Amino acid sequence: MTKVDIKKAFNVPQSVFDDPEEVLHCRELSYDDKVTVLRNWKQELVQLQKAGEENMLDERGASDVGTRLTAVTQAMIALDEGSRS
Repeated sequence: MTKVDIKKAFNVPQSVFDDPEEVLHCRELSYDDKVTVLRNWKQELVQLQKAGEENMLDERGASDVGTRLTAVTQAMIALDEGSRS
């Protein structure tokens, strides 16, 4: 991976990382940075999910949001569990 644009990762995580798991393995981010990136990513997905519930997304888009939200949530859990060990 090339040098991570941390500001961009904080603001638009999916433009820097293809998958939330990549955030977990990024050595350029501190634990707190990873938490911030994943929280921001989750917040954006929750907003998209609400848009889908209001029929502002097509069915495929809404389904994709749910899948990505699950992946981000799982990454957040893994990060939290890793910090305890």
